[in-house]
Amino acid sequence: MKWNVVLFLGLAASTLVFAIRSGTSGGVSERGRVVYDQYCQRCHGSDGSGGKGPYDIRTREVWKSEPRDLILVLAFGASGRTVYGQPGIRLGMPPAPYSDEDLAAVAMYAMQNIGKRTVKITAEEVSDVKAEHLTRMRDQRAK
Repeated sequence: MKWNVVLFLGLAASTLVFAIRSGTSGGVSERGRVVYDQYCQRCHGSDGSGGKGPYDIRTREVWKSEPRDLILVLAFGASGRTVYGQPGIRLGMPPAPYSDEDLAAVAMYAMQNIGKRTVKITAEEVSDVKAEHLTRMRDQRAK
């Protein structure tokens, strides 16, 4: 009896994970929430007000600008300000280690839940923004 329950729960959990990753359970919004909870929430909190440390992002300009600006931050990270005036100690955000699909989903989720804007962001758009940025960086280095 116990073995059947364990097997059933394992199968149910696997199915749920597969559904979320494939975007069929709750769609992009659920996928974005899962990625946000896994990667962003520990620093930014569930509502953007900050998790551990001073990482309140609710009033950042990125919420008012084009979605490509948020895509760039997610895909390539961001350098931060000096911590409490200490020279040489900087806050920053590393690039999110996710696929273009997951980056699109988390960007839309964050825009809606923190930026209070509904935008459509596709994996193709994420890929294009990343490629344009890398090309621009290569061109700048070549000069």
